[in-house]
Amino acid sequence: MLKTEFLQFYTVKEGQGIEEIAAYFSVSPYLLARLNGLSAPLKKGMLLKIPNARGNAYRVREGDSKALLCGSDENFLQRNGTEAFYIGMHIIL
Repeated sequence: MLKTEFLQFYTVKEGQGIEEIAAYFSVSPYLLARLNGLSAPLKKGMLLKIPNARGNAYRVREGDSKALLCGSDENFLQRNGTEAFYIGMHIIL
């Protein structure tokens, strides 16, 4: 079965960093970097692929867990592209 990937694109503006762009689109910086194969700082005019989140964006609070929010650690990793998990982090449920 073919896997359909829904993406949108964003052009980097002067002075923007990956954290700022990731926060704006409610995705993890790690997922955004991995999706775009980034290993160096962003440059003005770069075209980034932005994953179209399937799920609700959420800010992690005290007492939350990956399994509580996403059903399992594996679901969390698949949706967010990182194993990182901390209070204040934006994630996709």
